[in-house]
Amino acid sequence: MTARTPAQRVEQAPRAKTVCCAAAGAAGGLGSLACAISMILAGLGAGASAASAGMAGMNQPGSTPHGLLGLLRRAGPALLIASIVLVTVALALRRPAAAVPALLAGAVLYAGMYSQSNAALMYTAIALGYTAWAGLFLWTRKRSRHEARQGSGK
Repeated sequence: MTARTPAQRVEQAPRAKTVCCAAAGAAGGLGSLACAISMILAGLGAGASAASAGMAGMNQPGSTPHGLLGLLRRAGPALLIASIVLVTVALALRRPAAAVPALLAGAVLYAGMYSQSNAALMYTAIALGYTAWAGLFLWTRKRSRHEARQGSGK
């Protein structure tokens, strides 16, 4: 192994940051998507007695579906919180100002999925939360490309 110069270490830091952003964002996005899909399926009546099983106020005994959908329904709140944290970290690593809006979008997702019982509000909250995250992703990505051009002298 050869020792790296300080310039080589500095050059590798942005690459590591990019990999961390991508990994955290992908894990958080997939986790939140799993929660959203399970809630949508529950709201549409998938699974045994699953109509509205995931929404607040509808958790009577026997209303939670079995199998993968049931597992996602039971683990959903914790999975969504972890996903919100991962997505927020991924966006904040690219642009720190994105942290607060990312958390707010995550709060909208959580409230829509687990804090109310109206299906229309749930679908609207899911759409708003993911739209906000997509907009933040594009906002942070655009800046990262611009900074890369400036850093390379183009």
